[in-house]
Amino acid sequence: MRGAVAAPLPGAPGPPIDFLRDEVVEICGALALGGSLLRRLGLGAEAARLEALFGAVEERLAEAQSAAALSPAPGS
Repeated sequence: MRGAVAAPLPGAPGPPIDFLRDEVVEICGALALGGSLLRRLGLGAEAARLEALFGAVEERLAEAQSAAALSPAPGS
């Protein structure tokens, strides 16, 4: 099949996306709430997946904050 593009694997990271700080807070809140609700419904595996996504977002935020703290201020 010529010109066919393979679909990305499930769970494979896509290209980076920039979000505003308020959007990130809303996304994290939704992931945390979703995980909590799924766990209450007895859906532990699904809850664990959302909690893993929350952890990944939290880790990326910490990395971004560390990088920003280590970079010199503009005009220095």
